[in-house]
Amino acid sequence: MKQPDCSQILQNCAHGVIGTDVKGRIIHINSKAKEIIRFAGPLGQDTNVIDLLPATGKLILGAMESRNPYFGHQVEGKLENLIVSINIIEDKDEICGSVCSFVDLNEFKSVAHKLDFIELMDKKFETVFEASFDGIWLADGEGRIIKINKTSEKIMGMNRSKVIGKKVQEIVEQGVYDNYMTDEVIRTKKRVSQLQTALLTGKQILCTGIPVLDKNGEVSMVVINERDISQLMATQKELEDIRQEKDRYKEELDTMVMKELRENNIVAENEKMRHTMQMAVRFGRMNVSDILVQGESGTGKGLIAKFIHKSGQRSSKPFIQINCAALPDTILEAELFGYEKGAFTGANESGKPGLIELANEGTLFLDEIGDLSPAGQAKLLKYLDDHEVMRIGGTQSKFIDCVVIAASNQNLQKLVKNKKFRPDLLFRLNSISISLPPLRERPEDIFELTYQFLKTNNAKFNSNKKINPLTIAMMQTYSFPGNIRELKNIIKKGVIMSESEYIDSIVIDCIGKEVIDEVTRAENADKKIRSLEDITNAFEKEIIKNAIKKFHSTRELARHLNISQPTIVRKLKKHGLSTR
Repeated sequence: MKQPDCSQILQNCAHGVIGTDVKGRIIHINSKAKEIIRFAGPLGQDTNVIDLLPATGKLILGAMESRNPYFGHQVEGKLENLIVSINIIEDKDEICGSVCSFVDLNEFKSVAHKLDFIELMDKKFETVFEASFDGIWLADGEGRIIKINKTSEKIMGMNRSKVIGKKVQEIVEQGVYDNYMTDEVIRTKKRVSQLQTALLTGKQILCTGIPVLDKNGEVSMVVINERDISQLMATQKELEDIRQEKDRYKEELDTMVMKELRENNIVAENEKMRHTMQMAVRFGRMNVSDILVQGESGTGKGLIAKFIHKSGQRSSKPFIQINCAALPDTILEAELFGYEKGAFTGANESGKPGLIELANEGTLFLDEIGDLSPAGQAKLLKYLDDHEVMRIGGTQSKFIDCVVIAASNQNLQKLVKNKKFRPDLLFRLNSISISLPPLRERPEDIFELTYQFLKTNNAKFNSNKKINPLTIAMMQTYSFPGNIRELKNIIKKGVIMSESEYIDSIVIDCIGKEVIDEVTRAENADKKIRSLEDITNAFEKEIIKNAIKKFHSTRELARHLNISQPTIVRKLKKHGLSTR
């Protein structure tokens, strides 16, 4: 096989090469040198290097004269921009010529820049690699560990120098990890994730292995990412404990609220009503003032106000209430703010403290606040702003600390629009508000309220009256325009007026016409009810339909309606109803 000669080697050298004799005459120049110095013409027999490269030529002649070679010398001029290295050729201690190799300075700078960039990128990679919050392993295509960062070192609890160069399988066999997945990544050439345990530290690790494929589609490297989820799992458990604790406190709060409700004879089986009462307890315990209670007449606004007072820190202090609609404007203002001696004709000779003063350190309940006079509204707003009261005819104000609860069954926004109520007072009161649902939206509470009022009136009138659950079910379909007050009066009337053991007939007389009309319209949209039996059947069907909404088995229905299970089964069949 033919070998290349020296001339061929020089011609294919990546650097420019010029050979000279002792006088600087060029005896050889390769193609790369011609390319760099842009020399295209023929080379004469006596062409001196100074003719082609003046500055470099002088450097070559100087090197031969001084017998000192140059390495990596930078030459810059009009025709030259080179990095030059010069060697002296000697024969038996006699200089016979030189060899000059050189590269273009710009090309050299480009290569140097690339090297600097590569070095910078390598530093960046190393910085990111070591600073990563996650552990990172690099393994070759055979599963042998190439590199491990500091985080992995801490996770596994071992110096990385002891594992680099080993296969991951060996590390598992040494008891560092409980399993590994590198071989699976290499075999499947796909990403693999699994949970592992670092046996030396006890840490729970989420590992993800990612294959790096070469141009032939083979695995050249595996990147393994380790995430310590021990803290995450601990936090998750802590959050679960907090959630359970929260649920426990909520249950305790619900139990406590229900206990307080029972102690105050307040019924709140209805979800909306129970939420309202929970807010009331919270407001009382937080000593919240300037509360607006809204609801229809007879929904129990006064009872809620007393409940807020009893639930708070001021329960042992006075609870003062006044109905703003019950007194004329002049008297109302005097009652509310008090007056000094001789403030007006007929005034008490020694003056009189107002209800706000009497409520000091306690609670003031202003019912029907919408009927307060404009002057009274202005004075009340001033008190809410600075907590100071000046009696009518007085000259000095007095600091009063009391919780103010206002209530109204009117639309205060509409009163503001009609300029009958101050908007600033409404804004002041309406920041914290409670809305009481009407009794027609609380059918679950009618049962408990009925027995509560029945028990109270039996004790009051020394009787033992009863009511049939079917009648209570009928009451649950009644609209109760007078709300709880109307229900209370109906039961009282039943206890007083009923001549039999049961008060059902009195109750049905009070509510029956509206309920029967409603049932008749619902049951007979396209035909007329012709007899009492038709009315009874339609009403019975409506009662059972309403009960099915709450109770989903025949046993529950029978217990609720106070009839036997066979009877309720027969009635369901009779009316074409089902619990499913």
